[in-house]
Amino acid sequence: MQIAPMAVRIGRVSNASLNVQNSSYLLYTQLNINQCICTAILLYNSTLLALNYFSSNQSCQVILLPISSYGIVSSANSTLIIFQTLPNRCCSDLSFVLKSIQLAQQPASISITQPVFLSISPANNLLSVMSYYGSRTLFNRSNLNVSVGVTSVGSQCAIAAQSENLFVSSCDTPHSIRIYNDTIYGSQLLYVLNATYNVRQVVFTRNYTWLLVINQYLKVVQFYAMDLQTNMFIYNYSIPIPYAISWSLTRYNDTLIYLCFWEFGIPVYILSLNNSVWAVSNLPQTKPSSSQVVAQVAFDSCNRLWTVVYGYGIKIYDLMGQTLLASWSSVSTTLSTLLILDNYEIFLGDYDNNYILHYTPNLQCTL
Repeated sequence: MQIAPMAVRIGRVSNASLNVQNSSYLLYTQLNINQCICTAILLYNSTLLALNYFSSNQSCQVILLPISSYGIVSSANSTLIIFQTLPNRCCSDLSFVLKSIQLAQQPASISITQPVFLSISPANNLLSVMSYYGSRTLFNRSNLNVSVGVTSVGSQCAIAAQSENLFVSSCDTPHSIRIYNDTIYGSQLLYVLNATYNVRQVVFTRNYTWLLVINQYLKVVQFYAMDLQTNMFIYNYSIPIPYAISWSLTRYNDTLIYLCFWEFGIPVYILSLNNSVWAVSNLPQTKPSSSQVVAQVAFDSCNRLWTVVYGYGIKIYDLMGQTLLASWSSVSTTLSTLLILDNYEIFLGDYDNNYILHYTPNLQCTL
């Protein structure tokens, strides 16, 4: 029986044992648990993670670092001794994470036309969904019942951004970027920025003093700076990007921004800041097939890069997209957006099937 997650760090757990897939050795003819502990420390020292002492035959199983997968289970006549902090299981065992997520699927939402952007409200209880060239809808986070529908200013709104208490929409009637205080569902308009084309997405950097903007038909990223005298965002400069149909912009930190295009067979791009100069480059290992589009990226607590691939499903890489770590093709081939929250609660927007998928594994990543 699996023991429920607990605050186990270093110490003794009675009637329990640590199960691992590798890196363990048996020591026999140890008369008592103290002799087991002393022998294990003498033999293995800094690589010693834990040991299981079995009183039935007076033996102990020594567990060494590194380990790739583990679990604490109930075990009569066994005592678990932990010498070092157990590793974060979610970071060391991605297959465990994916399996847990897949087993925790909740009922899908009611129909929502072409979802392209997901975020959580500042109160942490509402899921905000932006439809492609449509309106914003707020769902109850726990059960995806519609809480309130919010039609954004302007008749056609392409996409949005959410950052703490700020919500941003971009509309083409008229072309504009509208920034709201989101504490009252986006009704308090703070800024209006003129735009020439359909803005796809924005991100804030440098403590909300810079705004990066991508447009659906412009091959540039635009940079707006906050004018501290007027308290307004003012256009500052642009940098070129290789394709016109920009689709999503995702901030990792102030010096690393991820960019995706709605173009078939195109990899993820990054904007990286070094010595005050922005550089644009691609992550070639993230290149999909000629019938697929990488629509958006997200990051988990282990700094893995999750990519939404329209025409495939989900692919997961290391942060810089050099190594494919896992794939999840069975979820849906028509996904367009992804949101990863604490404990791997996940929301996925299905563009063609017009609904939101929800997974609640409530993973505790350390025991």
